[in-house]
Amino acid sequence: MATVLRHGRLRVMVHSRDHPPAHAHVVSASGQAKILIGGEFMATPDWISAELAKDFAKANRAGRSDSRSEPRAAAARFVSIRNELQIRMTNGASLTLPVSIISELAGATRAQLARLEVLPGGDGLHWDGLDVTISVPGLVASLFSPSVWMSELGRRGGTRSTAAKVAAARRNGLRGGRPRAT
Repeated sequence: MATVLRHGRLRVMVHSRDHPPAHAHVVSASGQAKILIGGEFMATPDWISAELAKDFAKANRAGRSDSRSEPRAAAARFVSIRNELQIRMTNGASLTLPVSIISELAGATRAQLARLEVLPGGDGLHWDGLDVTISVPGLVASLFSPSVWMSELGRRGGTRSTAAKVAAARRNGLRGGRPRAT
């Protein structure tokens, strides 16, 4: 879902490949509302309809762009025996992760976890009985966040010893240790 407007604690969001009629979601911490754009269901001034239609088109373009660059789910299922969530991505990759690492699902029963659906466009996973929606790009980013990923690469890289590293350490030791950062 692409965010097209933020106002205080409210966000106006539009799905990139959602179902007709055209509509937007207004989301806050306490819930969300669906607003139909145009048509007989909503009496609005023409300028509001035009602005919403323009924003809807902009959100669709952004959503199509995001769908090519962000991780998206093609399918997902809960494996009860192993208490795992399996997600097949649109690029062919698969993720299997323990449900215990997703704090929003803490305390859910196996039956509730099994009633899982992939949102249109694959950008979210939703459990209707739990009233929980998890962003797929956000979930992937949290698993492979740059800070965690880079620190692990640095840790592993720092354990490698080469002849050049050994020689540099000796030279630095003769000069009183590693040079201070300036």
